[in-house]
Amino acid sequence: AGGTSGSRIGVGSSYRPHLPSSFPTSLHSPFKSGTGSLGLSKAELDARCRPSGLYPSCQWEPKQIRRLIGDGKLAARLKGTDSRLTKTDRECPICFMYYSESNVTKCCQATICTEC
Repeated sequence: AGGTSGSRIGVGSSYRPHLPSSFPTSLHSPFKSGTGSLGLSKAELDARCRPSGLYPSCQWEPKQIRRLIGDGKLAARLKGTDSRLTKTDRECPICFMYYSESNVTKCCQATICTEC
């Protein structure tokens, strides 16, 4: 979402979501069958795809973001916090906010929030 065109990463190719250990990882999860491979209901997916408000606009198409989040390839768009709320929260090195879910780059294992 934020950043410069020189740092653009291909959709879904360079990030893998970092999810809390309590997050179900099997396809036989408690989520209802619905949208994407995570099986989220439309309401659950809507909530996970809602922009956090960190940036005024986003370069990415909303449908692309929704598909990647629904398939578990991109972490949810969450509102960050100024301090770590749990020991598993990760800090984004771009916005310096803490998130319960973040993305991890394949190249250097750096964490980054979905908005950045």
